[in-house]
Amino acid sequence: MVSGRLKNKINGYCSTFQMTDWIDKAFDIKETKRPSENMFASHIETGQIYRLNKPSEKLDLAGLGNQTVAAVAGIAKPERFFNTLRSMNIALKQTVALPDHADITVADLPDADVVIITEKDAVKFSDGHGLNHVWVLPVYAIIEPDLAAFVSANVSI
Repeated sequence: MVSGRLKNKINGYCSTFQMTDWIDKAFDIKETKRPSENMFASHIETGQIYRLNKPSEKLDLAGLGNQTVAAVAGIAKPERFFNTLRSMNIALKQTVALPDHADITVADLPDADVVIITEKDAVKFSDGHGLNHVWVLPVYAIIEPDLAAFVSANVSI
């Protein structure tokens, strides 16, 4: 249901049971329509790596050749990001793991021909000016079965 910082804030004000009860009443969810705890599963899918300052330009993985490639991530589990890049057959010369939600700057970027960052970190570079060597890996959380369809079918507003 609710996770991360929002869950912590919610739990700071009321119990999970109270919040669930409130949501049920607010959205008229019937007990029989509440999903079981293990009804949904999720996985991550990657998109094409694109240039930070020119998103229409995609990275040619085969063309990396002898270029030095580094990756930087300021997310909760940076090793997962680095492993994803490795699973795409990208040889990383250097990885930089920053704290989750870190203010990433140009100074945090390693000296490499290609630096790959997360989309979460990409938003911290407002215009990407002068960062032609920085590329972004988009990821998509896929929830199955379709969570939006479940909510639409079981919530009356």
